[in-house]
Amino acid sequence: MLAALLKWLGMDGSTRRHNEQVVAAIEKVIDGTDPRLRLLPGYRSQLSKGMKTSLAYLAGIPSHLPPPLELSLRAFTTDKRIGLLFSSPLSLLLFLRDSQNLSEFFLNASNGDEARGLLSMHRSETRRFGMSEENGEILSDVPQVVVSFDNHQLLLTCPSSAVLQSTMAGRCLDVLIEAMVRRLHLLDRSRVELEGERSHILLKLNALTTPGSR
Repeated sequence: MLAALLKWLGMDGSTRRHNEQVVAAIEKVIDGTDPRLRLLPGYRSQLSKGMKTSLAYLAGIPSHLPPPLELSLRAFTTDKRIGLLFSSPLSLLLFLRDSQNLSEFFLNASNGDEARGLLSMHRSETRRFGMSEENGEILSDVPQVVVSFDNHQLLLTCPSSAVLQSTMAGRCLDVLIEAMVRRLHLLDRSRVELEGERSHILLKLNALTTPGSR
């Protein structure tokens, strides 16, 4: 009975720990975006609900990741997904060789001889006209979209899937902060451009309404 009452009041251990995590996340976001937000009265309480929603979303990301890929020459010939992400076995080998995170991981002998990580890349689309078969007939000049991937990166290299899962939570928040910063920069740039256009229009209006300006 007492435990249920404490939980309802938010005074039980798990609720306190969760609230501490929310506060820590809020402070981290503010550090990464705009520390002046701390000047707002009650900023933590105002940001608390949104941060809880964000943390719940981020916590669910690892469970929605696609099945793991084995990055090896053997896998290139047996797993069709590898061939979609890398143009050739050579491009896969060069990627593994040049990965700084992977090199640093294997410098530590205690990590073992296998690494787990997140594979990141940039997806691009190219529109073209090509050949296609339809009902046994070869058609030419058919609009097609060619999807390709480049700028591959291997992130969060870890010795096991369990370590990767635990590391991912903090990294997801970092990525969210980076997205916030990019969005804020875009909004700030748009604001400056709009203010410049407004000033230009006001100057024109002032010139038109000033006697003798024509």
